[in-house]
Amino acid sequence: MVEVELKFSIPAPDDFRRRLSKFVVGPSVVSQQRDVYFNHSLQDFAKIDLALRIRESDDEFCVTFKGPNRDKQAKIRSETELSLEDSTAAKKMKALCLGCGFFEEADVVKRRESFEIELEGQPVQICIDEVDELGSFVELEMLVDDSSPGQASLVAPAKAQLLKFADELGLANPITTSYLDLLLQKRG
Repeated sequence: MVEVELKFSIPAPDDFRRRLSKFVVGPSVVSQQRDVYFNHSLQDFAKIDLALRIRESDDEFCVTFKGPNRDKQAKIRSETELSLEDSTAAKKMKALCLGCGFFEEADVVKRRESFEIELEGQPVQICIDEVDELGSFVELEMLVDDSSPGQASLVAPAKAQLLKFADELGLANPITTSYLDLLLQKRG
């Protein structure tokens, strides 16, 4: 799968929620998330724009690998995610990563409020994130299957849909820097 994501810093989350209420029908899902990001002793993931993390979201766990970004305006990258059964499986995955030469780069902790809508028949996840040490952000995300040979790529239309929707929401100036990179920049 390919993740197509637009991220925006928002100074006033409640103002954004009011604008969003015109488009969203139904309740949001609120979770507390802790993402433990790993780097490798032989290859700096920041330099080659890769991400490996273990996420704890309330009582659910997963490991995610993200490939390099393919775009300057949006985050467009391959994403592979594997659910982990429980905290014991997450601890084993962490031990596996550490045993393979990875080390913990940093933890990103956030409160995430998620909504889902459809744009032209495609599901879109909207997340309002309150990220510890960084502030408030909105992410608009679509996952597209871009693996069918001979088929036109679905990435460009998904990006166009998200950009149009962002404009309708009054969002401008998307940022492509990850929460991890923003956090590491802030810490100096």
